[in-house]
Amino acid sequence: TLPSVSHILSDAPMLLRRVRENPIAAIGQARVYTLQVMFVLLFVYIVSPVDIVPERVLGLLGLLDDILVLAAVFVFLLATVR
Repeated sequence: TLPSVSHILSDAPMLLRRVRENPIAAIGQARVYTLQVMFVLLFVYIVSPVDIVPERVLGLLGLLDDILVLAAVFVFLLATVR
């Protein structure tokens, strides 16, 4: 079963510390590569003018999709390290 989001977030500081200290030992080489690719794609998506919901059209509401993508990647990171 999948852990709840609140459970994942409560473990976040410890899990992120483990990854920062020794990422390969914490999650394995293949997952380190996957996460690196995800973060590059996340960065490109956030700074890209191409967007699912453009900020220019909907203002602050347009930032919602960026925030949701960022949150999804963060939860994926925490679930992967777990």
